[in-house]
Amino acid sequence: MKSFFSLSVDMLSLLSFPALALIVGYIIYLLICQRDDNTVPASYPIVGSLFAFLKNRSRLSEWLTELLEHAPFNTITFHRPGIKVVITADPGNVEHLLKTGFENYPKGNYFRLLLNDLLGTRIFNTDGAPWKVQRRVASYEFSTNSLRDFIVESVHSEITNRLLPLLRKAAATNQPGEFRLDMQDVFKRFAFDNICQVAFGMDPAYLDISLPLRIRRGL
Repeated sequence: MKSFFSLSVDMLSLLSFPALALIVGYIIYLLICQRDDNTVPASYPIVGSLFAFLKNRSRLSEWLTELLEHAPFNTITFHRPGIKVVITADPGNVEHLLKTGFENYPKGNYFRLLLNDLLGTRIFNTDGAPWKVQRRVASYEFSTNSLRDFIVESVHSEITNRLLPLLRKAAATNQPGEFRLDMQDVFKRFAFDNICQVAFGMDPAYLDISLPLRIRRGL
């Protein structure tokens, strides 16, 4: 009985060495990853860059912009649980992704299933041969003068009747140094109104001057 017990202890001791080595290696890896580096977000096993995202969740756009500014070729790579994400602001990379090498970057089944209820199987949610067919059909429609005139008219109307009056209202009611208008919110509304009018034939009027403004205090 004693020999069996001692044998079990010896086996547990042997098994604990790999576990101990793994723990030590993980700690060393964490220490290395925590070095000050503003070109890439810190990435850890299993959780990836989750901690960096949580730390900067209140300023996500600003944080990603800072990373892109300092990164080589204005491109960063980070990991989320089960997903590797690449963000780029390099004009050459963007041209390759959207034009010269577009066929090499399909949306994939995950995004097609995720967006199926919203986009169905139309041009924005297809790949390969179905995408080519729909693009060929859509290209004739987008080349017509009537659509071009409609887009110009919609954008001009949105600028004249909503964007400029909204900016004038903000400039007239704002106290210098007290408030600053959130231009990101304004341009999001501007883009949403135009897209809905051109793509769906409806006007959500999200940039209407009667709507409350989003402001940032103490900037």
